[in-house]
Amino acid sequence: MQNNLKLSVIIPTYNRAEDLERCLVSLANQTYKDFETIVVDNGSTDETPEILKKYPVRVVNDAAKNVTHLFNAGWQNSGAEIIVFINDDAEAVPAWLENLLGTFERFKDAGAVGGPTILPEEVLNNQEMLRLHQSAKKNFLLKGPAWIYENLILEGKYSEVGALCESGAYSVGGSLLACTKLKEPFPVDLLSITNCAIKRSVLKELNGLDENFRFTHGDGDLFIRIKRAGYKLIFEPKAIVWHHVNPIGDTRGAFWRGRDQAYFLLKNIRPKSLTGWFKYFLNIIFFNIYWVYKAIESRDANFLKGISGFLKGISDYCKAKK
Repeated sequence: MQNNLKLSVIIPTYNRAEDLERCLVSLANQTYKDFETIVVDNGSTDETPEILKKYPVRVVNDAAKNVTHLFNAGWQNSGAEIIVFINDDAEAVPAWLENLLGTFERFKDAGAVGGPTILPEEVLNNQEMLRLHQSAKKNFLLKGPAWIYENLILEGKYSEVGALCESGAYSVGGSLLACTKLKEPFPVDLLSITNCAIKRSVLKELNGLDENFRFTHGDGDLFIRIKRAGYKLIFEPKAIVWHHVNPIGDTRGAFWRGRDQAYFLLKNIRPKSLTGWFKYFLNIIFFNIYWVYKAIESRDANFLKGISGFLKGISDYCKAKK
């Protein structure tokens, strides 16, 4: 552990050797050089170990089947002042770290800084929310539900950057190419752990990510807690990564997505009005109806496990509260 470093870059990985190498090459090409890279290998059985030998990285081996835990294992093995997170299937532009660090220097009250996490054109359909948005434009049966979701549940903020709605839904503007054209950094409600830097002192103060979240929403929960602790979340449009989302689709499974969604909503979302509560419950209804739609669309009943996962999340949250 090096305590004199300004930055540590953390990359959890599992059996994505080709993606990981692309990510590591992008780090080797950074204009800012004074940083270390820590790869948390979750027991990869592909060519990942051979890839790691080719690059100046520190490897932490951790077999825990909990993505949130892997991010924690990364920063806990670093003594750097600022912890930078990136996914193994992301590719950073050369000035990525330079822009993240520069924004911290400009915004002294920032607890975290992030930037655009852009999907290349060829993988847009691998991001489910963007895919559904595009499908609704072409499918008459989807237009009505899409309008309700985007205008009521999302409050018309679909393309805004880092907006968290009363319903618990959040915008996708940080994934859209348009956000890279914005001129100045600005405060937001949420960032993405695919592309963000967090002060180590803040992570330590808040005990890192909540490992009750197994696969999703651990970052959203952390960002909400960072704001509640009095720190700003800053979106820097120039700190860009390209997110080459895995073409095989969601590897987390419907059950765990449902479970973590319920836990997130119950733990973090407290609408301030009757209208807000209506949108909150509408969001829950839409989320669970989605699994029925997905099961029919794909002819795969396994997607219905998203509903049982949601019920599991309610049960787990109630047990944790006790």
